[in-house]
Amino acid sequence: MKKLTIKTDSRKSQIFIAHDFLLSKIEKLIVEQKIQSLFIVIDSKVHKLYPHISEFLKTKTEKTSIYKFHSSEKNKSLSSIEKILSQLTKENFGRETWFMVIGGGIAGDVAGFAASIYMRGIKLIQVPTTLLSMVDSSVGGKTGINFLDRKNLVGTFYQPDFVIVDLMFLMTLSQREIICGLGEITKYGFLYDNGFYIFLKNNFESLIKKDFTLFERVVYQSIKIKKVVVEQDEKEQGIRKILNLGHTFAHALESELQFKVKHGEAVIAGLRASIFLSQIAGLIGEKDMHQLLSLPLKFSLKRSNFRINHDNLYKLMHSDKKNRDGKINLVLLKDVGEIIIDFQVSKEDVLKTLIFLDSTLL
Repeated sequence: MKKLTIKTDSRKSQIFIAHDFLLSKIEKLIVEQKIQSLFIVIDSKVHKLYPHISEFLKTKTEKTSIYKFHSSEKNKSLSSIEKILSQLTKENFGRETWFMVIGGGIAGDVAGFAASIYMRGIKLIQVPTTLLSMVDSSVGGKTGINFLDRKNLVGTFYQPDFVIVDLMFLMTLSQREIICGLGEITKYGFLYDNGFYIFLKNNFESLIKKDFTLFERVVYQSIKIKKVVVEQDEKEQGIRKILNLGHTFAHALESELQFKVKHGEAVIAGLRASIFLSQIAGLIGEKDMHQLLSLPLKFSLKRSNFRINHDNLYKLMHSDKKNRDGKINLVLLKDVGEIIIDFQVSKEDVLKTLIFLDSTLL
């Protein structure tokens, strides 16, 4: 088992990574933390695939309640928060309650937000079940919901006490979900470590084919990179912004396409766009651009899934919460490990980039 600890001003978050250890780890935590009251939000698909998890947990604390959550961008909403809070309240869960969420990124974002505001915050355990959530949303403390068709517009920073990453869940993931996770992992490849970038490039085909011998390394390395960033800047005032590489494009694409593309797919497109825009902005040369694009271009993105109106997409990017002073602020790059934050770009350059992005679709 691999372990990591993220230490921030608000909380110490312990992360455990292994294969097929979930139930024994939870049981150990219940004893060590003297958990008597447990409220569980579990993704409904996960519950169907792994019904024994809920059955096991029902018997381990004095008081347990299970809320089955149907994960969709539509349900990443205030309505879902209200339903979770209502069940917590009606069943008289107090401040001593531990909140556990078992599911992918949407479930984790929604349940994490609920945990952060119920009685001004209760203890939280994240159990991510998708590759994307293992390396991204379960770690670092961002929670949130969509509002008025804006991605993650409402949310909090709220660190989980524990994150249990059980790689067994990858066995039942679809190829599409694996690709989505690898899209986010590719982002980490650009952020810090040229060796990690090369490893991802050299092992891309094996990862796509679900070679599980490689996943412990890439999950651990991705979380380790995020740990380094979050410990320096928990509330995203400075260096943490590098984690948004590709994400201004990605969030706008998700909104414009009414969330018919998955987050990881949108991130892949966003990485392509960000690298091209870095070249337009004079941060990298054309040769470097092609070299950097070689990894995100390994993914197959279908043109039929990315039919976008460029002007609409620009407007969505212009309303992104990461902008300042009415101008689009992007995260761009000069090289692997050399990231530029808060780079202001013109509408003309954004529209040129979207034309380029169209040309990369199959």
